[in-house]
Amino acid sequence: MGYHDCPSLIGILFSCKSLTIHDSTLRDGQHAVRHQLTLEKMCVYAEAANAAGIAVVEVGHGNGLSASSLQVGIAQQRPPS
Repeated sequence: MGYHDCPSLIGILFSCKSLTIHDSTLRDGQHAVRHQLTLEKMCVYAEAANAAGIAVVEVGHGNGLSASSLQVGIAQQRPPS
């Protein structure tokens, strides 16, 4: 099913007076790279998203404090002690 199959949704999107974009790349993307993004890389991405007008950039992970686990390994960036 493509966007042509949902004309009412397309109409709603194009008739909005405002649209807020939530970017979860730094949250969900951490899993894809086994939590190896450095603070520097996350800041560069967040600054670029901000410059592009992205209203919300979500940062985090789903593995608890430090994002380390047996499945994905040890996280590159750890919270301050």
